[in-house]
Amino acid sequence: VELVFVDCSGRDVYLDLISRTWDNASMILAVVDVTEEDTYTRAKAIIELVKKKNADKKLPGVILANKTDLTGRRSVPPKVGSDLAASLGFLYFECTAREYKGIEEPFFYLANEWYKLHSETAESMANVA
Repeated sequence: VELVFVDCSGRDVYLDLISRTWDNASMILAVVDVTEEDTYTRAKAIIELVKKKNADKKLPGVILANKTDLTGRRSVPPKVGSDLAASLGFLYFECTAREYKGIEEPFFYLANEWYKLHSETAESMANVA
């Protein structure tokens, strides 16, 4: 499985340019910052845009909360992230990229979900033929 990710950084300035790549999304990975609550709001808005552009598809996804190593600066509790993920039909993971903890699990999950979607599509096509 080869996964290709498009980084839109959550900044409005890139939305027009990057939104063209969302037309054929297969899944969503949204990275949020546990020290910046507004990243959760921006992530939700972008996820909703991607889902709208792909309304005819089931899009598995992940909310990945980063910077968990910054315990003294953390301003967003895990429940906020898990509630957001649940409201979007996604799974919630936490990680610290600096310490490389919790990084692999969300990617393994997404690769497995992509494989399941691809297998279902291949099986449907075989049944049609």
